[in-house]
Amino acid sequence: MGRPGMTDHEGGTLGLGELEAAIMEVVWAGAPTTVRAVLSELRRSPPPGYTTVATVMNRLVEKGVLQRERSGKVDVYRAPMTREHYMRQVAATAVKRLVNECGDVALVQFAAALEHADPARLARLRERLAAPASETPGA
Repeated sequence: MGRPGMTDHEGGTLGLGELEAAIMEVVWAGAPTTVRAVLSELRRSPPPGYTTVATVMNRLVEKGVLQRERSGKVDVYRAPMTREHYMRQVAATAVKRLVNECGDVALVQFAAALEHADPARLARLRERLAAPASETPGA
């Protein structure tokens, strides 16, 4: 489902519940899709019902994570942003909230985490910091 470092304690992608995250992984993996197509791709036991998946996808539309268009008698869904862009938005919002609410305590915790980070990871972070503004978190 998610990649390491991209999931929360409940197993969903950050900012999404477990079933929402599973649905979004299916949507992010392919072209615009329908509820029935997503349902057929979900690998869950027991499988959720059609109405459950439709309800969750409609909630994702309300959250702005999915877009819905009518094609004949069928609703077609697509992700308005890539998984990576979504994760950047979630991370930027969470960091801003933490810094606003906790101030220096949050910044000290980020710095402490960096002290123990893998050198290869630190090198990747430096590359991301040097990337053009359109590619950096929160941009």
